Amino acid sequence: MTNLLDFIIAMTKHSIWAYPIIAIIIVLLLYYLFTFIKSNKLELNRARGEKQAMNHGVEAWAKVVRSSLTAGKSNLLFDGKRSLDLELEILPQNASPFTVTTTILADPLTLDDYRSGSEVTVKYIPENKNNIVVYKTLRTPTKNAI
Repeated sequence: MTNLLDFIIAMTKHSIWAYPIIAIIIVLLLYYLFTFIKSNKLELNRARGEKQAMNHGVEAWAKVVRSSLTAGKSNLLFDGKRSLDLELEILPQNASPFTVTTTILADPLTLDDYRSGSEVTVKYIPENKNNIVVYKTLRTPTKNAI
């Protein structure tokens, strides 16, 4: 780090363009940092919500009403997994059923487990029913049933 500072100090002594170049580099670094944080904020909030639901949530069964690859991300892999949009009908034991839409990351070999009619186990936060995590598939309908 001191070598970099020594280089910058030496550069500013020999060139009038050093200060504008350093300012441009700092602005570009701040811009890329800001765009990185902004683009990942939604994913970070989703991950935080899933962790909260997993640790403090109420367990319930859910039926997959609709599933599809996430638009615009259908060809992208995240850690070898595909982004999948699910519409789930949550069937809690001591409350009325409700429907939520969520996005999960699923292994390409298990995408079939999340087709319409499949049953999964979820955990959700009763105060914020959109805060859910899907963590286990229970039953998948046969191909003839679809």
